[in-house]
Amino acid sequence: MAPKKNLMEHYEDGTLDLSLSSIQDIPVRDIAAIPKAINLDLSCNTIVTIPKSFASSLTRLVKLDLSKNQITALPDNFGLLVNLKHLDLDNNRLESLPLSFGNLRSLRWLDLKCNPLMPRLAQIAGLCLDAKQCQAAARNVVAALRTTQEQVEAEISRLKEEQLKKEQLIEENSKRESKENQPSKKKKKKNNAANKISNSELSNGLTHVADEVKNGNSVQEGTSCKVPPVPNKKNAQKQGILRKVGRLIGTLTKFLVMSSLIVVLCGFLLSLLDEDLYMVLRKKVTDWIQKNVPRHYLRHWDHGILVTKRAMENWSGQLIAICVYGFGRLQEYYGIISSDETVQQYLESIKSGWHITWIWLSETYASLPVYFNSVKQYIIELSGNKS
Repeated sequence: MAPKKNLMEHYEDGTLDLSLSSIQDIPVRDIAAIPKAINLDLSCNTIVTIPKSFASSLTRLVKLDLSKNQITALPDNFGLLVNLKHLDLDNNRLESLPLSFGNLRSLRWLDLKCNPLMPRLAQIAGLCLDAKQCQAAARNVVAALRTTQEQVEAEISRLKEEQLKKEQLIEENSKRESKENQPSKKKKKKNNAANKISNSELSNGLTHVADEVKNGNSVQEGTSCKVPPVPNKKNAQKQGILRKVGRLIGTLTKFLVMSSLIVVLCGFLLSLLDEDLYMVLRKKVTDWIQKNVPRHYLRHWDHGILVTKRAMENWSGQLIAICVYGFGRLQEYYGIISSDETVQQYLESIKSGWHITWIWLSETYASLPVYFNSVKQYIIELSGNKS
């Protein structure tokens, strides 16, 4: 069913209400003919597609409601609605958003729930169950798509520059080859000896030049008749083995460091929760080390700890100076950050995330005593059975 012809009947105080009108094709021209209509309601219709002329003709829109339709995609130029502050896309068939969506820097409210969005986009948009979540959705989605748009534009410009360089290189090489293939009579007499080169070497040299041009590498004069050098397979194998060994050593080092940090953290938490159980476990670990680890290794360990303490005492003054300098710089950065509204918005979203994390950690911390009591009882039962 087509929309009603006289749209002015649905206009009041800057709002054009075309909801529940069985609209399939948006009457862009008729809407654009009402210049004072800055709020547009097209909800509860059967709209599937939005024409490109919608964004280019209705840039004045401040509030747009497209909820409860069958829209599958937004036009690529949707970012032209730079004045848009409120956008409702609830209950549609959207899977993604155009990159130009990142240009909607005035957007303060966005509802994307009940859409088959891609997982990453759905995670950024959130649920939008209240006003705060919808405001956060508008801020996060616009920022994410603006970053993606900048990355895509940078990659496109880089590829264009590379293509231009390749074309220039091919043109230069073609000119050079044409000059080399048309020598003068004097050069022919002087280069009779050079013309005795074999056909196989000449073909290999030309093949090498063509490969260099395709790969975008520079080709120097005289390389068109040279045979490319044969790579040394033994050196390549040695380099591959060295890389693998280096990666293995790096992985083992990271594993040892992370394991040590986890053990120290667990011991610290255990000492806070149950000091008696901590002392029992510490004594058992110490006895096991003294029985199984050779004494000269323990001596080296003690010597290393002593050297580390002395080094820390010598470096304490420098560390204090560095900390004072770093604290001063942090104060300067804090003053800059506190005066930036965009940074404050990001900090609010980070605070909400930390608040949720803190609630989860508190619940986990509350359940730790029960777990450690059960472990303590198990250790006591084992010691009783051995006695």
